[in-house]
Amino acid sequence: MDFNKAATGALVLLLVLSVFGALYLSGQVSKLEQSIIALNASTTQQLSQAQANYAALRTKYDKSQAELALTASLLQQSNSSLALAQGQLLQAEADLNASRQNYAGQQQKVAALNTEFTQLEETINSSMAWFRDNAYMPANYSWTADIFMSRVMSDCTDKGNLNLACVSYLMENTAFAIHYRDDAGLDHLQSVKETIGLGWGDCEDYSLIFKAILNSARAKNASLNLVAWQPASSGEFRIYPKETPGETSGAYWVYSNAKGASMGAPPHAYVICYSVDAASGHCIVALSDTGVQSSSQVPLLEGADVFEPQSGRYMGKLGDSLSICTSGGCKQQFGKIWLVIADNDLYTYGDSGWVGYADYLAQAEAAKAGLPK
Repeated sequence: MDFNKAATGALVLLLVLSVFGALYLSGQVSKLEQSIIALNASTTQQLSQAQANYAALRTKYDKSQAELALTASLLQQSNSSLALAQGQLLQAEADLNASRQNYAGQQQKVAALNTEFTQLEETINSSMAWFRDNAYMPANYSWTADIFMSRVMSDCTDKGNLNLACVSYLMENTAFAIHYRDDAGLDHLQSVKETIGLGWGDCEDYSLIFKAILNSARAKNASLNLVAWQPASSGEFRIYPKETPGETSGAYWVYSNAKGASMGAPPHAYVICYSVDAASGHCIVALSDTGVQSSSQVPLLEGADVFEPQSGRYMGKLGDSLSICTSGGCKQQFGKIWLVIADNDLYTYGDSGWVGYADYLAQAEAAKAGLPK
């Protein structure tokens, strides 16, 4: 084999291979460059997208941070509000406990007031019942009282008239024996039974029992004309016994220089007390057609006939020398009537005007009704 030819062939082959290798390598490099360019473009695009995503995420992050800060602030405010609310709740609970204690105390006070008002109502009703019980003479209480009332109807009535001076005479001069006596400042209003039992009474006791006698007499005969006596220039007024047919002589009691004073048949009798001076007073009996049922009606008694129960003497009409109190300070004025005893109540004149047990009862009932339930 020719070595030179072989070497030349090898060299040519190597040269060809080198050319082809260079061409191949150049194509590969070109492809690689294109790949790199494409990769750079893709990477750049991805980077831009990543940067955009980052920016968006950063915006969201910043917004989230702001929202988180706001939430934290709100949470702090909520915590402060909660702490304040808890403090207020504790105070409210303390106030509630105090209110409960106060309410319990108020309930006890209300219960006590309710008891007091109930007792007051019972006391007032008892007082009003006392006047009703003493409006008439007690039946079958004592034989002297029963006999006395029989004699009033037989000995002191004549021709439809009831002689009030005769009733006074029988009270003093029979076994009934009720005499006037001052109670020495005790100022105790005796019941009719008490006066009968004691055999004496002061002016209001005497007037009260005389009112009871009149009511009992009218219950037997409502048409009786009541006759008192009054001074006159001449003549006489017979007290006891009543005149009998055919009488020509005999012993009898009379008021000289006196005459009768007819007062009709008024259905209502009242004990009335008036001032004699600033330190003393006196009680007599008033007769009226008016039935006083409340303190506001007391002034309606003006014009009623009045008489002295101790003697049966006519004292005129209310509004003349005696008159009903209508203004402050009247209790110190002579002839001003400041106390009235009816068949079911007692009325007195005070700073606010006339008032009776019924008024106190109404006030007690209204106050009781106004108590918390």
